[in-house]
Amino acid sequence: MRLFEVVSQIENDRKTVLLVGHNPGLEELLQLLTGKIEQMPTGGLAKVALKAAKWANALQKKASLESFVKPRELERV
Repeated sequence: MRLFEVVSQIENDRKTVLLVGHNPGLEELLQLLTGKIEQMPTGGLAKVALKAAKWANALQKKASLESFVKPRELERV
């Protein structure tokens, strides 16, 4: 999967990253990392906590889905 290739090449000194993309890639990456199946609508946000020390090892230890927000759940400002 191409998105996992991108994740695995992130420099290890980066503790926080933001991935922006579209489906089906983001849903597949979320499932690979967390084991959870979520339908990501346009504008959906997922916060994932990765427990591996190196980005290249992201699949060896399951990450956890900390939060998942759909656009309709956001307040209008």
